[in-house]
Amino acid sequence: MKNLFLSFLFAMFISNSYAQQVNISGKADFLKNGDTIKLTQQHLSRMPAGVALSTAVKNGRFSFSFNQPAAELYALSYHHNSKNVFLDAGNLEIDLVDSSLQKATLKGNTVTNDEYEAFSEIINEDEAGAKFYATRKKFFLATGGHMDTALYAKIKPQMDSLLAIAKQDKVNNTLAWIKAHSTSQINSYILIQNTMGRVHIDGVLPGDQLRTIFNALPDTVKKNSWGKELQEELNGLVVGGTAPDFAEVNPNGKLIKLSDFKGKYVLLDFWASWCVPCRAENPNVVAAYQKYKAKNFDILSVSLDVNKADWIKAIKHDGMPWNHVCDPHHSNHWDSRVAKLYNVGLVPSNFLIDPNGVIIAKNLQGEELQQTLKKLFE
Repeated sequence: MKNLFLSFLFAMFISNSYAQQVNISGKADFLKNGDTIKLTQQHLSRMPAGVALSTAVKNGRFSFSFNQPAAELYALSYHHNSKNVFLDAGNLEIDLVDSSLQKATLKGNTVTNDEYEAFSEIINEDEAGAKFYATRKKFFLATGGHMDTALYAKIKPQMDSLLAIAKQDKVNNTLAWIKAHSTSQINSYILIQNTMGRVHIDGVLPGDQLRTIFNALPDTVKKNSWGKELQEELNGLVVGGTAPDFAEVNPNGKLIKLSDFKGKYVLLDFWASWCVPCRAENPNVVAAYQKYKAKNFDILSVSLDVNKADWIKAIKHDGMPWNHVCDPHHSNHWDSRVAKLYNVGLVPSNFLIDPNGVIIAKNLQGEELQQTLKKLFE
């Protein structure tokens, strides 16, 4: 009986280990021996790095084998081309087809990836979002990527209108998907990507509503890294959460803390001198500051600039008389410690924080910023 029980435990162990293992058998006939294929787990800046593997192609074939506790999102890449895939545990066959990787086909346990691609199509087909990106692309093509805040200011009202619609569409599409696919392994991921205002093109749901939705998800959906990150962010970075404190230096090297502003309404503003949309938005932010600075309102701007001279020059040029800080040690725009702390993935981004340090709104631009402040102070 004892041996039978031990055999049962061993079988259960093998079964559980296999259930968590991903085995990829890949085909890439267009590649030569020694070419490298990479598989990198995708994550936000605050999340710990996950799987990062590389393998050499041999006779048009490659393989990966690793363990994971739940379905995760990965970038499959060759040189500068990549394709995002959501991988479940089990056996999988991948045919890369060509070097773009966009035509790659997956066979085997592809349930979660099929759902990921289906939802991506819904988001990509959003009319307002498509018009927003097309208008922005047209602007950058017209200017050759150079700073032209005057031209951008002309199209800004149209951009703001499209952006507001696109944000709400993202929220609506996400909630509709979760309602129809309550056990989908992508649900934690799409909640983070589309309803938390992580970047200015994302929609925003209040923290209490997000908690209700997240708590209703099956435990299996909460086990991947996105579920764990969402649980952590629900304790801070959502509307209704407490803004995490930080200390960073101003242009004169003086240390400034977010907690220095406790007792005031403060707009925590992320920007950069090289960011055309940021520079175009700055006059709107300046107008808000001048209008409400006497009503217990202040601004703390966090720059992602690497070049200190460019940062200071832009502050003076745009007439921004409030406090400014920047991480003096980062060598890449997105390595800013404060940007990582707040999971800022795109600028301009901002957080409106009340006198108690609670986040009450996120990513307010244009007329939305003015109307929100008007409700608070008038």
